[in-house]
Amino acid sequence: MFNASALKLNQVSQMPNMANTLSGWLTKLTFGVVTKEQLGFYTKETVNNISFMGVWQPLDNDRLRIKPEGQRDWKWYWVHSQIDLGLKDDDTIIFNGKQYRVMANKDWHLNGYYEYEVIEDFVGAGPEESK
Repeated sequence: MFNASALKLNQVSQMPNMANTLSGWLTKLTFGVVTKEQLGFYTKETVNNISFMGVWQPLDNDRLRIKPEGQRDWKWYWVHSQIDLGLKDDDTIIFNGKQYRVMANKDWHLNGYYEYEVIEDFVGAGPEESK
């Protein structure tokens, strides 16, 4: 039996590297990332596609319970990726013909992945290409 007290402090990790575990779940995903450019009084929105290997899954019930009351009925999802997608909070993405807003991004690269929480966005918001 291995005694953990023999480890030096800089060798102890609270979380395992998830890169190998995650690679078994990965599938090819393509997001349309909406970028906005202000041209005087006009906002020009364009959609640029990014393809990557990732995991798309519904947010579990325990995580939904902690969301603000009015948002429980909205559709929340997790996105896991082994690469940084460069998505920031409040960015808009399009996936499978539906528009989503990035609500959280977490840099877990020391453990082998990046995590994003997205929510289905309001109907009628966003670029014309997504409608």
